[in-house]
Amino acid sequence: MQKKKILRRERYSLPDGEWLKTPQAADALSISRVTLLNQKKEGKFVSGQHYIRLGDKETSPLLWNIPNCRKRQAMFEPPQFIQEKELQDAC
Repeated sequence: MQKKKILRRERYSLPDGEWLKTPQAADALSISRVTLLNQKKEGKFVSGQHYIRLGDKETSPLLWNIPNCRKRQAMFEPPQFIQEKELQDAC
């Protein structure tokens, strides 16, 4: 008889909240899919807290924890806009 590996749920528990796939998560967070993935690549989101990968491969789909992502977004620095005069001076 072959032994089966049993994973204990509490050992691999995920944060509470709504988990969505990337396209739906981007909509829920009011950003584009590309922006969401760029922010992940920049290290603004933490694996296991903000997102999880549904497989072992780099191309496996991601699930995003929407409440945790929103909390993290609230801590982002606001975008810096270049004043028109600064832009003219740079040219």
